[in-house]
Amino acid sequence: MKYNLSLKEGMDFFSKDGHQGFSAEDIRAAEQRVGVALPLPYGDFLSAYGRDPINTHHNQLFRPEEMATTYQLLEEVLKEWGPEFEAAVKAGREKVYAHNGYFQLWRRPKEQWLAVTENYLLIWCENQGVWNAGYRIKDLLAGVEDPPVYVSTEDDLITFRRCAGGTGDFLWEMLRQAAYGFYPGSRKTAREEIMATLEAAQVEADRLMTVHVLDGREHVFGTCLDEEENILYVYYGDANSQELLSCCKDGLNGEGNSPHRNVVLAPPSRAKPVFNPLHLALTPAQQKDLGMERPRPEGGIPLNPLIALALQQATGQRPATAYDWTRLLEKAKILKLHVGDSIRLGQKDDSTIYIPPPGEFFPPEPYYFDLNNWSAIGRMKNLRTLVMDNLYVEDFSFLTQCKNLRSLSLYGTSFRDCRLLLELPNLKKVDLYLCQLEHTEVLEGLKIECRR
Repeated sequence: MKYNLSLKEGMDFFSKDGHQGFSAEDIRAAEQRVGVALPLPYGDFLSAYGRDPINTHHNQLFRPEEMATTYQLLEEVLKEWGPEFEAAVKAGREKVYAHNGYFQLWRRPKEQWLAVTENYLLIWCENQGVWNAGYRIKDLLAGVEDPPVYVSTEDDLITFRRCAGGTGDFLWEMLRQAAYGFYPGSRKTAREEIMATLEAAQVEADRLMTVHVLDGREHVFGTCLDEEENILYVYYGDANSQELLSCCKDGLNGEGNSPHRNVVLAPPSRAKPVFNPLHLALTPAQQKDLGMERPRPEGGIPLNPLIALALQQATGQRPATAYDWTRLLEKAKILKLHVGDSIRLGQKDDSTIYIPPPGEFFPPEPYYFDLNNWSAIGRMKNLRTLVMDNLYVEDFSFLTQCKNLRSLSLYGTSFRDCRLLLELPNLKKVDLYLCQLEHTEVLEGLKIECRR
């Protein structure tokens, strides 16, 4: 047994076909664009391992060309918010935005932004784009050799807290989060299951579970490699939760299960749900308010009301012009189309539900609302994460236009033709559970994480 693996040993374990790094030219171009040099440990990591698939298996380590500072990104955000802020000031409604960090920045020259937020160089984002992490620019300019890493905490580009004392600790946490599902393995969260698994595998718990302290917060982390079975154990625990991941690089028995590793004490899982993708509905009065009874404009652009509702809820924006709608679609990186309890307003029949309208007015031409058309998703050129759960969709061809898509969930939808996935060059993982699939041979040739 080998305990407390180095970062190099961890990356070696998660390497399937050798390591792949970025060139010195790629890294130098990124540094010139953001105006600051990367810390030496992180630059070395990118050179040696930057293109390894594990880096984008779950969350996303940014490629050099994707890196940006928060101040650079905030400039773009404030351009979008500017008209709304100006209208609020003219109407005397500043108090509505009193606690809005973007409004506070908008009212200041850039030289005074430091009073609201530090500037950070972002190198990572969570798999749905909610949280970002990176180095504080002040530390980089001061020449700190291995500065701490900070993570956003309020789903914005303003509020950050320190999450790792240095590059190595941060990257090991990235590996830990990406480990589950990269190779066959298991995840245990109950104390009795964790201890039983370690005992069966002859892993010494006191050597695995090492206490670490960051900013006064205590957590326990450790790694152990069973070199004979080629199984890696990764443990993490804090005051709120704990988990033990095990990953088998050899894929024993085609499933990665070995008798001493996959100890199961939990009760059997529930029966598989029934396949029943849902149609969407609005009341006749709502359809009238949204202009859905009007003749469709020539050359119009259909917009599903659920897409409009999801974008408005995620961004807090209510586009007033066709240009605003186009910009909102083009800039969106995440789209989550759930039909859970918070969306359902009632059940029309076994396969149809009522949803809330995205407002009280119809959109500006050439846009128009259509409950059965999802093609607007194909206009979302920067979309990285798409979630469509339990929805009936007549035509999924819009997927072929989502070239930047990395994470796709079509759980319980009417999706069938797996060949469409061949058109998504950046796809890393897909959830097709409960889908009635055709041409599944395609999935075998794709190097992606797939649940079905």
